Amino acid sequence: MADSIRLARLALALYNKHGSGGRVARRLCVSPWRAYELIHEAGGKLPHRNSREVNDRKKILKGETAAAAVADYAAGVPMIKLKNKYHVGQWALLTAVRDAGIALRKRGAQVSQVPDNMRLEMIRLYVEDRFSQAQVAARFGRSQIVVSRILAAAGIVTRGGKASGSSHASWKGGRSKHASGYWNVHIPKDDPYACMRSETGYVLEHRLVMAKSLGRPLYRHETVHHINGVRTDNRLTNLQLRVGAHGFGAAMKCLDCGSQNISFVPIMSD
Repeated sequence: MADSIRLARLALALYNKHGSGGRVARRLCVSPWRAYELIHEAGGKLPHRNSREVNDRKKILKGETAAAAVADYAAGVPMIKLKNKYHVGQWALLTAVRDAGIALRKRGAQVSQVPDNMRLEMIRLYVEDRFSQAQVAARFGRSQIVVSRILAAAGIVTRGGKASGSSHASWKGGRSKHASGYWNVHIPKDDPYACMRSETGYVLEHRLVMAKSLGRPLYRHETVHHINGVRTDNRLTNLQLRVGAHGFGAAMKCLDCGSQNISFVPIMSD
């Protein structure tokens, strides 16, 4: 009980200092809901979400400052420059623009407003001088997303992307040992058996060998058994197609005809 009281008092002290329940939650490693509950238990006053007290804590542009910000926005000044110039967030800027009856810029409009000579210099800094996208953006007072779009439009392959397949630094030819002892092989997205791939683009080799021998991808309920028990021996003669989970030395086959081509058939009720 005493620990709970001390925690509530600490939550209230942090709330009075920072004015944010979210920051209290992060400092105390609790959920936001629990943070506000602790603040309430300690006698803290929690303003209503839409109350004037909450709105007054937000920076709102008014008067001549709002008029100047709207004029800059209409002139095409980038949003990042407006934020730094007027020391407010995007919400306050866009609210002032809407209140003034100015149409908001469309997404991607900042890219079209970048002069050609500036675009070429951005590309040169990124490609030749090895500047990062953030450094290029800071040099010209633009956002990083603008720089990224300009590079993409110019066909520049950006650095730091998520490489996969043969372009990955850890690529070892597309064949690796699975933790369970089976071989994994990498197949491209346009492969006829790509539907069998995992999220990383790999498929168990013995399943792929069996699928290719059948000329079709395997169904999820189909399994492939290694006859000699050696999981790395993926010769077709050592593989056996089965339905459902299987164990060593047990095969499913029809007792009448000996066929192993078996599938589940739903029982129809009268």
